[in-house]
Amino acid sequence: MSNNIKDEMNKIKVPKELSERSIVGINQAKGKFLFYTFLVLFLIINTYIYGAVYYYYIPWKTGLLSKLTTIFVYLLGVIPLTAFLSEKLSSYLLIRVLRNQTSFIIFSTLLILIPVAIFSLNVINENKEKPLDSLFGYNSANFESMIIELSSDEVYETKDAADADEFIDFLSQYSIKKMRDSEWDGDVSNENGVLITFYKSNRDTPIMLNLYENRIHLWVGDYYNLTNIPIDINRLKEMIKTTGNYNRVDHIPVNLDDIQDE
Repeated sequence: MSNNIKDEMNKIKVPKELSERSIVGINQAKGKFLFYTFLVLFLIINTYIYGAVYYYYIPWKTGLLSKLTTIFVYLLGVIPLTAFLSEKLSSYLLIRVLRNQTSFIIFSTLLILIPVAIFSLNVINENKEKPLDSLFGYNSANFESMIIELSSDEVYETKDAADADEFIDFLSQYSIKKMRDSEWDGDVSNENGVLITFYKSNRDTPIMLNLYENRIHLWVGDYYNLTNIPIDINRLKEMIKTTGNYNRVDHIPVNLDDIQDE
């Protein structure tokens, strides 16, 4: 019975025009898939690069005109260029490289799996246990100054890299792990802690965080738990008061609206 059905199906002749239209339709579908996949990937990469160039290398960032110019260049420059590159690369690959179905399937699978794997590794790295001093990305070459608020009326500042070295070395003995926002208890009225404002030459805005004995609030919205031993806040305060070149100041000169992630 099944053999008879196969024989009858083999007798059916598909018109050449229909077969050619099917091939064209399949190639168009492949081209659209490649184009939109590359568009999304390249847009993410180019946006990151554009943001990094703007943040680290453009000296003027204040005022409505500079912000409008940045948006204008992104909308009329970065996005069209990304779409152009995506279209050219898709066409080249479809014509020159991915001619058969097998190579197209393998390439498409890798194209999807690689970004997923990178994203997964980044999430794992972001949530794994790490040393406390890693939050500062410290390098003595790019250190500018540090302000430590011991209390509302007791604030110290230093511009000496040796003080920063000692401070970072003190923090390096502690390990932290990221908390979910829902796990953070906003009531810190009974906790012993200090507020750190850390300025670096390679970024325009400071790193700000509250250090408590058992947890940390990084002012970009991240929260951390101490995983090994509590921070010796009293020892840290004593170190600030009695060692190094710390100078007492009246306030913390920072615009909180400008705090952003590195």
